[in-house]
Amino acid sequence: MNDSDQLLRAYIAVQIATNLSGPIAEGDITYGLRLLRSAGGDDLALNKDLAELGWSHRAQELLDRKETCRANEYSYEAVVYRFEKAKKGPSDYEERAKRK
Repeated sequence: MNDSDQLLRAYIAVQIATNLSGPIAEGDITYGLRLLRSAGGDDLALNKDLAELGWSHRAQELLDRKETCRANEYSYEAVVYRFEKAKKGPSDYEERAKRK
């Protein structure tokens, strides 16, 4: 396996991980394997862009929550921000629903 193939696998894994809203399921694995089987040279750049877009979206959400926390520490977004900061990771839909 060459470096390009390893990068492609890493980008596909990151892409799938950034779109998860809960624990990984068999469907997520099947989807990832289908992506790997159909991947070509151009897919490396596309998957890299998709992974970077997913991570930048997550980073922007975190920054928005941090700013909201500074403005109003009792807001829903502030509660989620403090929870994610304590957890040291993103929260999923169910965790955010509990805080609401």
